[in-house]
Amino acid sequence: MKLNYKPLFSITSILMVASPIYAINAGDDLIKAQEIIASHAENIASKIDNDNYKKLFLNAYNLSIKNSVLTDSKGTFIITGGWQCYGPSADGSDNPPGTMDAMWIRDAVLQLHTYLNVYKDNSITDDQLESLDNIIQDFIKRSSNLLKSAPSAHAFNQDNSIAESDYEADSPAFLIWFIDEYLQVKRDSFKLKNIAQINSMLKVVYEFYLTKTDNDINLVSSDYRPSDDKAEKPYNIPTNMLIASAFNRISKQGFINSDDAKNYSSFSKKINNGLLTIKEKFATRLPFETDKKYNDLFMDDANLPGLLSIPYLTPEYSRDSWKEIYNLTRTAILDPEQNPYYFISGSYQGLGSPHIYNYTQRKDFARNAWPIGMITEAFTEASSTRKQNILNQLIKSAQAPMNYNALQCSSFQQYIPKFTTVGFLRESFSVDNDKMYTRGWFTWPNAYFAEYAEDQLNQLK
Repeated sequence: MKLNYKPLFSITSILMVASPIYAINAGDDLIKAQEIIASHAENIASKIDNDNYKKLFLNAYNLSIKNSVLTDSKGTFIITGGWQCYGPSADGSDNPPGTMDAMWIRDAVLQLHTYLNVYKDNSITDDQLESLDNIIQDFIKRSSNLLKSAPSAHAFNQDNSIAESDYEADSPAFLIWFIDEYLQVKRDSFKLKNIAQINSMLKVVYEFYLTKTDNDINLVSSDYRPSDDKAEKPYNIPTNMLIASAFNRISKQGFINSDDAKNYSSFSKKINNGLLTIKEKFATRLPFETDKKYNDLFMDDANLPGLLSIPYLTPEYSRDSWKEIYNLTRTAILDPEQNPYYFISGSYQGLGSPHIYNYTQRKDFARNAWPIGMITEAFTEASSTRKQNILNQLIKSAQAPMNYNALQCSSFQQYIPKFTTVGFLRESFSVDNDKMYTRGWFTWPNAYFAEYAEDQLNQLK
């Protein structure tokens, strides 16, 4: 994993949503979008009685638009963000404190996805919503151009150079999925812009995926996982589900010409056939990864796409003929005896990832749950009692102050004496000690939490 860190030495502002930490080019569209989103979030938050819950919700809802969305002449750029403090690695090498200011396509998509709910707010007029629509459409344009030029890359710098070139097959599919998600909620007064750039990107990504598709197994290979970790086996199952679903959905959009639509639909069916074979061969639970001989690796990772997130990203693979095997898979994911990355303690339980331990080799991070995984569990949970339990754990985790001494990050405090991340979700935290956490605020889980909380709050009468 190659991380793009921004040093903290010149940063003097305290982490508060009301005061962006980055020198963001806040053009008119961004300022107006911030105001509309803040107003929308306040309306939703009026349904919340718990002060810590309300604080977390408002922080989470506003974090991306205030601290991650940048606008410049090239279009919308969305940093991954998040103060990080991992302490020294086990081998003594330095993990300097800093921020991640590149744009991971996947993270950016899932940050903006939360704001698609604003389109459904009938109290917001089309004129008021136009600024947010411009930002989203500019992001689609910029990301389309980036992936057209480098379909194997998954992260880019603000000057449009490649930040990370490790091939993660889910990234282009995420953008395609997002374009369709946007078109599902877009108001009629907003016309889809940049169709030529989108079509060019789609053709390049389609051709690229063909080169990565094994015709014997009908699956797309990936060198790296959505977590940025090296894949153990080449065919990631949830990633292939996302690819098949995204191309099926985009093939039905009216701006796609008939020849391209046929190609995308045919490709989707091909990958779907490969997935059907997987379902037949693994009758009791789906593998996370497999190889050409169908040797499987079972686990799950909090990062999306994962097996647990199937109903959220690709619901067609969790219902009808897929319902039984998804439910069996979900049960196995939430069982620490079957999935080594599901952690349980007296206070917390949740899905984690091998990523932090792989990067730091620190044993005190070996049992870290990821809020992303916990939110996915809540999204896919039928029991209202368990949903509430997960919500309570997330709220509690956001209140824990960092243990600087245990993390060996005393210098972190020195650079920002008033640094605080109380009231924000972390990248991960130890289920055994919630003060041992990584990236005290991380835009993706905060945006994801805001989306989940809004979904639940909208169900209240």
